[in-house]
Amino acid sequence: MNSIFTHGFILDGLGGAKEVHKNKEIKASKDLPSGQFTWMHLDASKPGIMEWLQSSIKLSKIVIDELLSEENRPQFRYYEGGVLITLRSVNFDDIVDPSDLGSIHVWIEEDRIISIAKEQIMAIEDIAREIEEKRGPVDAEDFLIQLIIKINKRIGDIVSKIEDEVDQVEDLILDETSQESRKALSKVRRNMIVLRRYILPQRDMLLRMLAENLGGKYKVMIRDAGEKLVRCIEDLDVARDRGMLIQEEITNRISEHTNKTMYTMTMVATIFLPLTFLTGLLGINVGGIPGSDNPVAFIIVCLISIGIAIIEYLFFKRKHYL
Repeated sequence: MNSIFTHGFILDGLGGAKEVHKNKEIKASKDLPSGQFTWMHLDASKPGIMEWLQSSIKLSKIVIDELLSEENRPQFRYYEGGVLITLRSVNFDDIVDPSDLGSIHVWIEEDRIISIAKEQIMAIEDIAREIEEKRGPVDAEDFLIQLIIKINKRIGDIVSKIEDEVDQVEDLILDETSQESRKALSKVRRNMIVLRRYILPQRDMLLRMLAENLGGKYKVMIRDAGEKLVRCIEDLDVARDRGMLIQEEITNRISEHTNKTMYTMTMVATIFLPLTFLTGLLGINVGGIPGSDNPVAFIIVCLISIGIAIIEYLFFKRKHYL
């Protein structure tokens, strides 16, 4: 198969398919029996994809430009001969870098589907595996619905993982406010912000699709998919609020610890201030050090200093400063 192809199937409308291996088979798929349709998934990062779309598929320039566009904001647009959909997906259960977030452009005609992505989209791999197991989509609308459902499932999985991570950070904070817990919270909050900003436009796009002329069964499935995405966003909002409360708790604990440290240092300095003044006064050496000829003068000064320290301690204790 040409290097631009990731998957290619002629689906029989019953869940099974015949894999497409040659370009001539793809061209021949224009005259498929009723109920059958073609699906091709292309790698947008490979060279020659634009030329192939122009020469073999003969799509209009505006559709090709949209399919190869770097713009990944979810959209649902009608063009002459078909409809173009752009969806966003997550590939793994942890967002460690932007490559874990992918987008896919899908061109749907009555008997042909072309999907294009630069990244590997795990939802596409799921559909390809189900086709090989003869559990694939039965028509173009079913393909789109299955793709949306599988994308939503992965989004739901990562939202659940984020909620679990918030629980773990919360437990860490209850035990001890450490550098580890602060780093864990920072990572979780970053994932929440990135994911929420990434999937929010998709919710709006799914809600707009409800107004389109889809079959009754598919309209219900689209509504369910939109509601699931809304719940995911609501769960992210709740997790975000919990993260903010945890951050406030961490800040309060750090502030409390700092205040206690400063208070202790202040009290120590306050106790030693008069003692320092006394020893400094005795050590100014103007006309000789007082008591230098008395063998017990040092002991007397020490006892006076201890006495002053005890009086200060009792005073602070009575005033509840200690």
